[in-house]
Amino acid sequence: MTRARLDYTLGLDYHPIIGSPNDGILTLGGWAIPNPLFFMGSSVDPNERVAIFIDGSNFYHGLKAAFGITRIDFRQLSLALCQGRKLVRTYYYNAPVIKQDDEARYRRQQQFFEVLYKTPYLTVHLGRLEKRPDGKIVEKGVDIKIASDMLRLAYSDAYDTAILVSADGDYVDAVEGVKEQGKHVENAYFNRGSSYHLRKACDRFVEITQDIISAVKLPT
Repeated sequence: MTRARLDYTLGLDYHPIIGSPNDGILTLGGWAIPNPLFFMGSSVDPNERVAIFIDGSNFYHGLKAAFGITRIDFRQLSLALCQGRKLVRTYYYNAPVIKQDDEARYRRQQQFFEVLYKTPYLTVHLGRLEKRPDGKIVEKGVDIKIASDMLRLAYSDAYDTAILVSADGDYVDAVEGVKEQGKHVENAYFNRGSSYHLRKACDRFVEITQDIISAVKLPT
């Protein structure tokens, strides 16, 4: 497998965040990036447990639209979003390409999933794609899985803060349910294309900026 064959993939050589999370600047992979929690007037509790939920397809298209790239290091991205807090686990959700429609793309995507499966503290959940009678392909089982996992893990006290990486406003009810369990929810996404209703429902919106992407993107 070569990186060039994947739309985007995950590097296995990680650089830890260094520096103080409460001084406003963190260093990630050699890049100095601002700590958004610091600049929002909040100090960082290094013992705060964070679970990250990534809507894979939504994130992929948002990343491509915002910065014109698709290949990033998901481990580094998770650390950047945690900003010095304790990462419990990252959950990544997507749906496999229909093999009969595009076998080459299906194989590339499966190779990408295999890389994710080997990533420490990252769990992959896959839904499915269904073709409607009109020919339109829709994703099934992804949004409900994200919502149910956020609620289930909140109820079992598996995390203190959930970071939802998506621009889908349909998650608002799940966010409200998580907050009712006494948990915090942050929405991390690009400024372009983010959901007003999701941002409003979450406790914080953390913009995935050019600085963050520069620190986590993989070389072409």
